[in-house]
Amino acid sequence: MPTLAPLEIQGGFALAAAAYRDSSSELFLALRSAGWTPLSGAQLGLDASFFRGDSSSYIFENGNAQGIVAYKDGVLGVAFRGTEFLSPADLVDDLWGLYRGFQNHYNDFNELNAAIWNYFDSTDAAEKNLVKVVASGHSLGGAVAENFMLEYGYRSELQGV
Repeated sequence: MPTLAPLEIQGGFALAAAAYRDSSSELFLALRSAGWTPLSGAQLGLDASFFRGDSSSYIFENGNAQGIVAYKDGVLGVAFRGTEFLSPADLVDDLWGLYRGFQNHYNDFNELNAAIWNYFDSTDAAEKNLVKVVASGHSLGGAVAENFMLEYGYRSELQGV
């Protein structure tokens, strides 16, 4: 089973922080400065309706669920955006999460999660020598990352931050 090196853990934190960027251009610059290459909706094979703007965007968005996917040094990273305290929808998800669990919010990522593994198993990923998947997030995004780990924990390539 792959393990995470300290720089990979640091990279997971950088992804989680970048997930709070509001535009694809800001996200692209933040990730590239940390050595990550973001993947667009088109590269992940997802419909443009799941991305801000169009399928060339890097920010997945389904209802109140937002996330990003990028790669670096053999690692495919996913970061789930967490609570925005100025977002009523996030606060409702957080508060009601105590009552109904985070499953409804997590389910909004179903298409992205499937696309992550489809991409990881693709020849494009093999050409990039991707050997690990790192899941990260902060706050509400951290809860989503934990659910991602639970759902896909049988995959030996999966690591968490």
